[in-house]
Order: sequence, then structure tokens, then C-alpha cells
Amino acid sequence: MKKCGIYKITILNNIYIGSSSNLHRRMWEHSWKLKNNKHVNRHLQNVYNKYGINNFFIEIIEECNVDLLLEREQYYINILKPNLNKSPVAGTTLGLKLTEKQCLTRKLNNLGRKHSEESIQKRVSKIKGRKYSEEHRKNISNSKKGKCISEEHKLKLINGNKKPVCCYNKEGILIKIYSCASDTLIDGYTPTNVTRCCKNKLKTHKNLIWKYYEK
Repeated sequence: MKKCGIYKITILNNIYIGSSSNLHRRMWEHSWKLKNNKHVNRHLQNVYNKYGINNFFIEIIEECNVDLLLEREQYYINILKPNLNKSPVAGTTLGLKLTEKQCLTRKLNNLGRKHSEESIQKRVSKIKGRKYSEEHRKNISNSKKGKCISEEHKLKLINGNKKPVCCYNKEGILIKIYSCASDTLIDGYTPTNVTRCCKNKLKTHKNLIWKYYEK
């Protein structure tokens, strides 16, 4: 029978807190990945590699219902303050700080990556119906407080996301170039549909072909 709840990994004075709807399987996955040096949490993996299996201990600290998992995980994160968790907020990456090298690595790894329809549906199904407790919402809200974005950074984000868009008729003749998809609204087009055409998710919009401008 599956057990649902919160577990704790201890390696000497280092702690990791997690939750799962199938505790024994999740705990087995952690153990297997750490032994084979394949754990996605590199900090946890490095600590395990340093101190070894003899100092590794994993245990169930509470069993609870599925709908209370995040709330109870957050409770233990708050009181135990684990140093091996990537994020201080349960179930999210909020508060996670990456080095410049890590940011660049992620960017390079994601270049040109396209998710299959099956992969997209799996992600959507996991999010659908998810309910956060009032305490968990407050934790997410608190993690965002105090974060200020400079005007220079705002401009970089806005300009960086703008891609010129070309409008062609069905014969492939260029009609007009827009500075970005949102500018097509002026001529009565729907920017979201224009973007979907540029990403090959729609063939045409209003009997016209749309593509991102390529130099």
C-alpha cells in the first residue's frame, strides 16, 4: 500500500526535506540516484559523494493526505531549515539563486528545445486542479517581496522578447514587416495567433502567412 507524506534525508549535519504521494518509491529513487551519481540536485549529490553512504540516512517524518503535502513539507522546511533543498518554498523554485555559470548552462541547454505534445499535456495535467493552502500562498508571496527590477533590466526584458514579424500572402509575397507580434494589432490582427503561426502551431491567420524575421 502506498504511503503519502514527508521524508527527510540526513547526511551528518546536512538536511533535505521532501514530500511524495508514494514515499517508498521516492525514497528508493533518491538512494539509487545518489549511489549512481545521477541525482539532479548537485548540492545533495556532492555532499553524499563527500561523506559517503555510511553517513546517509533517509526517513519518513510524517504521513498525511495528498492535499496537505505541500503545506506539511513547508512546515518542516520552516522549522528545520534544510540546507540541501534547492528552494525555500515547497513545490516551487522560488528563492532559488543560480550562479552566472548555472544561468548560462541552463540557457544553452534550452536552446532549440521543443516539447512534444505528450510532454506538454503531462505538464498541464499535473498543474490542473492543484490547490495551495493559505499558508503556502503566503510563503510564495513572501518569497517575492522585496525583489526590485531596475528600469534598465525591465527594458532589456521587453526589448529582448521582441521579435520582428513578417506578413506574407499565400503566394509567399512579403506584405509588411512588424517590429513585434503585438504591433499587428494596429492592423486588426490577433497577436497571439500571429505568434502561433510564427511557431508553426497555426498555418495561417486571416489567410496570411506569418514568420519571424530572419536576417
